[in-house]
Amino acid sequence: MFADDTELYFSFSTDSESVREAVCAVEDCCLEVKSWMLRNKLKLNDEKTEAMLCGSKLSLSKVSLDSIQVGQARIPLSSSVRNLGLYVDNLLTMSDHVSSVVKACYFHIHTLGRLRPSLNKKTANAVAVSLIGSTLDYANSCLWGISKSELSRLQRVQIRLRG
Repeated sequence: MFADDTELYFSFSTDSESVREAVCAVEDCCLEVKSWMLRNKLKLNDEKTEAMLCGSKLSLSKVSLDSIQVGQARIPLSSSVRNLGLYVDNLLTMSDHVSSVVKACYFHIHTLGRLRPSLNKKTANAVAVSLIGSTLDYANSCLWGISKSELSRLQRVQIRLRG
């Protein structure tokens, strides 16, 4: 049995001593979690384990770290991770999530366009709202404060849907 979506968060400053302490704390915590999981007949899947540093470009440039050690596995740092369908990048711009949403919406719009001749207007609108509207709405509270260019990409989907 696997336990999905176990997450650890640590905050630290960018000086080398703080980074070293944080890495040790994360690695120790991961070992404790892994040990607890084994005792409870769960397994930490090293291949699916991800690690990411978040911060400003300046703060990330001060940290020279490319991976962490979890037991015998070396986990490379990712620039983006997925959590419950929400893509979060290390600069918290949400651009990866917006790209994922836009791609999914255009796929649904294209598919609906191919089905449209077989559907009456009311049914087509209901399908569009349920598929595309729910895709646009999912986790939208996490998009507060995104850049105008990212917001514009989402608005273009809405305009395309209306047209």
